[in-house]
Amino acid sequence: MDPNTEREISELLQWSHPEKVAQILSIRLAKQNLTPEEDKTIFNFLLQSGYRHSILQLLQQRIQHSLFVPWCVLVETLAQNKVPPSRDLMDAIFTGALEQQGLEDLIQSHSWDDYDGRFQPLREELQERLHEDLNHKKDILKEKLSFLTNHRMIEEEEKVLQLLLRMFPEDSEIQVHSLEFQERWTRNVLARQSQTSHSLKSLINTPVNWSEKELALLNLWLHEAKNIANNRPEQAYCLCLFFYFLEAYAQAFTVLQLAPDSPQKDWLILELLIHCRRFLECLAAIDQVELAYAHNPESTFGASYMRAQALHGLGQTAQAVEILQGIVNIRPNYRSAKTLIHEWIGGAG
Repeated sequence: MDPNTEREISELLQWSHPEKVAQILSIRLAKQNLTPEEDKTIFNFLLQSGYRHSILQLLQQRIQHSLFVPWCVLVETLAQNKVPPSRDLMDAIFTGALEQQGLEDLIQSHSWDDYDGRFQPLREELQERLHEDLNHKKDILKEKLSFLTNHRMIEEEEKVLQLLLRMFPEDSEIQVHSLEFQERWTRNVLARQSQTSHSLKSLINTPVNWSEKELALLNLWLHEAKNIANNRPEQAYCLCLFFYFLEAYAQAFTVLQLAPDSPQKDWLILELLIHCRRFLECLAAIDQVELAYAHNPESTFGASYMRAQALHGLGQTAQAVEILQGIVNIRPNYRSAKTLIHEWIGGAG
């Protein structure tokens, strides 16, 4: 679907009734100067709005003049108008869709699956091809991410990482990399801004000493953020990050609870519980997250890494180091685990 056309239809519906909007869009279709995606978006609106007879007239004109045809809409419209799908009709539709390279659009229709055995196999073939393409793109992006990480190109790495998180939010390997990146990003900022003799770990763990005025401002921001998140839950995660980068972790945790369930939310909750020093709660939450994503073996490493930090916070450093050492034994390149082992054993923690 074309997002610009969808937005235009939404704006039209705000000031006019659907019938008038359908008339306006039908006139646009008759001009035949739209892109295929714009065509399909308008035809789908007309179909969902119940203007089947208008669609049939427009489609008939398209077919007579050998113009672009939205094949899925054609089948659905014929089905809703109870036109019998004869073999000749089915063959003509498949031939036309093939000639216009519209088979992918045609098989989006399910109304005539029982009349023709070609729909389901083509649909499965398309899904398999899209899945392979998606995995190939993920592999390429991961290779690029690894290259950027090794060459310490942190800004470019962040862009690729955010793209991977949007495309593959349930990939635990990407989630773990995101946690490592956040730590490296924090270290990078601190290294540029602070030249004091304090250790990096002590700087990270020192809570912000907010003044009364700052706390009042934080509470005001939190109130507004909760209002926004209650009305638009999809914004809650971004609002949470706003507080996260202010190191206002308690406020970030509060806002994050309003976000829709997602792997990103689950993993960030663990990190915020550690920052808030709610280590016992974190250990319980880790068990739930690890169970929820047990189908992905990569989640074990992320959960173990967080579990070690929670145990260290509870004073069980020996057990925490043992867990991290287990990670490093399997993943020698797990730099964050190596760093924590060095700091904790060296007495920096």
